[in-house]
Parts: sequence; C-alpha cells; structure tokens
Amino acid sequence: MHTPVAAAALRKSGHDVVGIAEGSLRSSADVDVLAETTLQGRIVVTENIRDVLAIAADWALVHRQHSGLLFTPRTRFPRSAKSYPKDLIRALQHFLDNPPAIAQTQSWQWWLELPGG
Repeated sequence: MHTPVAAAALRKSGHDVVGIAEGSLRSSADVDVLAETTLQGRIVVTENIRDVLAIAADWALVHRQHSGLLFTPRTRFPRSAKSYPKDLIRALQHFLDNPPAIAQTQSWQWWLELPGG
C-alpha cells in the first residue's frame, strides 16, 4: 500500500483520487478492494501485482470486468529510495494528465513508468 501522501498530492493537483490507506478499505482483501473500486468506477493503483493479476484473471474467466489496474512495481518505485514518494507522485500525475487510450476501456492493465523513462 502506497503512502497517503501520494493521494493527497494528486488531489491538490485537482485529481479525484482516494488512497486505500485513507479509507474504509484499508484492511480489506484485495478482491474486495477491486470489487468496491469497480462499483465506484475507480482504478486500482497497486504494487501487489501477483495477487491482483490473479484476481483479474479469475474475473476474466467469468466475464467480470473491473475499472482498470495500474501497476507500480516495487523495483521501479522502491520505498527505500530517497525519491519515494516524489517519483511515484510524478509518474501518477503524468499518467492522469496524459492517460493512454487503453484507459478508456474496461478491464485494462498498465505498468506505470517514470515520465521520459
């Protein structure tokens, strides 16, 4: 789970985001987070790639859609780096300001990168 600082910074920039750490889903199972965010029409930004990909695959088998998955690999956005969470916020800001065409579809998946990286 990423720091709530990231969600707060994105809100300050005018984006409608909610951090899992800030709300009632904090201790929820991944499948419940995906279900609730889908109901709300929100995407999931996660570094828990293996588990969330498995849930998305299970959903796809039964033709269940989600609102989108944005993966933030720990190797790309390490919490131990001095640039965390600044790099994460910058990458999310760039993504939100310049969404790829795939983000207009259902059940999309995207691997977040640093702008220019």
